[in-house]
Amino acid sequence: CGQSEHSPLARLHESLNGRETDSPRLHKGLYGSGDRLQSMSSVELIPEGLVRVSTIPKSQLPQVFFSLLKILFFCAERPERFLSVTVTEADITLIAEPEDLEGFEGSTDLEQDGAAWRVVRVGEGAHGFEKIGVIERITGALAAAGIPVLYVSTFSTDYVLIPDERLQEALGCFSSTYHPTHAEETEPNLRHSHPLNVLCATIRILRLERRHRAAHTNLLIRLLLIPAQEDVAQPIASLTETPDEISILAGLRTS
Repeated sequence: CGQSEHSPLARLHESLNGRETDSPRLHKGLYGSGDRLQSMSSVELIPEGLVRVSTIPKSQLPQVFFSLLKILFFCAERPERFLSVTVTEADITLIAEPEDLEGFEGSTDLEQDGAAWRVVRVGEGAHGFEKIGVIERITGALAAAGIPVLYVSTFSTDYVLIPDERLQEALGCFSSTYHPTHAEETEPNLRHSHPLNVLCATIRILRLERRHRAAHTNLLIRLLLIPAQEDVAQPIASLTETPDEISILAGLRTS
């Protein structure tokens, strides 16, 4: 199905002159052909990056609407804040610092993961959307050590969320893994056993500078929380705020 030129995503793309990809990055990484990643550049711990993961049924959106507005658009500026809000047809998932979750504590339907996670920025260099093997290389050593991770990919870079109590062990895995490699080197055949759900959707990814968020508040609210009657249904919409930028991801269902 096509995308209406009046949709919030199309208007954001036109306004931001953003970069997009017409096929899910997940498909590219699993099945596509391309150059395997040859080297990694840096691993950096976000100083204030202690976050928790929570989920709320989508049906409870009216009850938590103003709390979502507050953390998305009306919080005091914190340069090192990490926040991810993902809205699907079933639920709303929040990856946020504890103080950002305080406004949701009164919701009886809030389900919160008990773990505290630390945020690690992984610098890939200028690999862009066309390189494959990135996630495998980042998480392979951690999987071999039995360290669970959450992986968040943004427009410009990638973030790995690691349980706080295993942070030092994970950083040790990174230090032993990140070195230049060559195509002829044999890589370990590490596999994950997690279930995989692939959305039948066209994914678009846009980048917004943090300082320009206020100028696009109305479109972002429409994209994430209150679609207009004429908007095409979206199986997923996500906003991720990092110290570097704001990434907006949205999917349009394909037939």
